[in-house]
Amino acid sequence: MDFKDLYGLGQSIPVSGVYRTAFDCLIMARDSDGWPVININTDKFNNILSRIYSLCFENSSVLVGEHAEENLLRDTFVEGRLVFYSGFLNDVNQLRTMEDEFGVLPFPKYDEAQKNYFTTVRGDNYFLGVPVSVGEDDYEYVGLVTETLAYYGNKLVREAVYDDTLKGKMTRDKDSIEMLDILTEGVVIEYAFAHANDKGFSYILWTLLSARMNSFSSYYNAKQKIATKYYDSLKEIYMTLDS
Repeated sequence: MDFKDLYGLGQSIPVSGVYRTAFDCLIMARDSDGWPVININTDKFNNILSRIYSLCFENSSVLVGEHAEENLLRDTFVEGRLVFYSGFLNDVNQLRTMEDEFGVLPFPKYDEAQKNYFTTVRGDNYFLGVPVSVGEDDYEYVGLVTETLAYYGNKLVREAVYDDTLKGKMTRDKDSIEMLDILTEGVVIEYAFAHANDKGFSYILWTLLSARMNSFSSYYNAKQKIATKYYDSLKEIYMTLDS
């Protein structure tokens, strides 16, 4: 494929991985005690993999790029050679110079039965860490500072970024403003995604698409024991904290 041609849709393989979340297919579910357990080897996920694989690699109207080509994909859209572009919300800042009119849309639903639109955020944006060197006498102080940062971050930073910048300066129509609200209301923060590394299934759709694999069973069978051990180790840590 050539970035100078015309396409109906352009997206990178990492962004293609967002369809799993958008289609309400979570990596983990709760067991009878409320703890997360692996729940990704389902008919629904296999169907999603098949459909997105076909979209990416069996459709000549779709331009698919690697992680390093995401800026090229965005620029292809800015230059008017893509009808749709699947990217990140911060891409909107780079679209301000675009001559063609554009709007913002959420990722599609899995089917008509799905009630809400869903999306995700980067896996490294979930936690504020506190060093183990912090003594027990400082816990209350650290908690107070953290809570204050969260409060004013939501009150001041979010308003400046979301309301003033995204809605006020980077969108071009009222429908896109409504779409931004739908996007943020449907943000999903997954346990597995928050604890992402190469031992688990956090980036599973991205991983399979990168390897050009349209079947999950062999990958799952090879990875299951490692992933289960990793998630069990997380459970042990949380149980210790709970006690």
